[in-house]
Amino acid sequence: VFLDEPTAGMDVAARRHTWELIQRMAREEGRAIILTTHFMDEAELLGDRVAIMAAGQLHSYGSTTYLKATLGQAYTLNVQYDHAPSEKARNDVLEKVKKVVASATEKEARGREQAITLPMDEVAHFADMLRELEREQQRLGLSSFSMSAATIEDVFVAIAHAGDDVDAIKDSFAASSTHLVAERQHSADSASVVVPPESDIGAQLMATGASSGNVSPISQFVGLMRKRFHNAKRDKRALVLQIVLPILCLILAMALAKLGPPDTPSAEINPNVLPDPQLAVV
Repeated sequence: VFLDEPTAGMDVAARRHTWELIQRMAREEGRAIILTTHFMDEAELLGDRVAIMAAGQLHSYGSTTYLKATLGQAYTLNVQYDHAPSEKARNDVLEKVKKVVASATEKEARGREQAITLPMDEVAHFADMLRELEREQQRLGLSSFSMSAATIEDVFVAIAHAGDDVDAIKDSFAASSTHLVAERQHSADSASVVVPPESDIGAQLMATGASSGNVSPISQFVGLMRKRFHNAKRDKRALVLQIVLPILCLILAMALAKLGPPDTPSAEINPNVLPDPQLAVV
């Protein structure tokens, strides 16, 4: 089953109802559903495997866990200050985090908020880092801090921002491909495919089903008729309403037209046939 943005333009209730319908369809044995969407929460909820395109090419394909671990930013430490911090204050917090999580990087800093990216492979150090921040909270001028996991939307946005940078996309392809080898060795559940643009597989995927553009009108007509035929087979109600019911109505109309008074001979119109005819001559 191919679905092209099936929930576009729907309200929240209708969208959730459609999600439930798709999930019920996906549980049926022998059925595969390919769905395109711009809603990342929809892709994460419905997709067993998610494929992401960048710069018109297939960028990566895999489970959401794999994509977030490989292409996303894993976890984000959100720090909020009591007052607007100086550059030195932000650097102090970043250095404090780096003492425990060495590969932490600053994601963004805006107003009294600062976001720090934490890699997934250092999860074991997060508890020590949080204890250190809690111990130094007053000295660093922090009002609060929290952590959030990366979403598939973060992955998509990161890839989209690199869309104009061809070199960045190629580097991402290479890094993802290298990580994929180790990922597949450790877990079959996260088995995924990252397709570099120059690979034979990528070229085959891009070329599969592509036409040269020189399709004759007859071929187009035959293709449309074949599509209509298969759609009609699946939708019995439409077949009855579009073909059977009009034929029955036509037969009924012709039968009613046959009903009427019997034919009678023509009557002669003459004053002499009237009783007591009176003729006036002017």
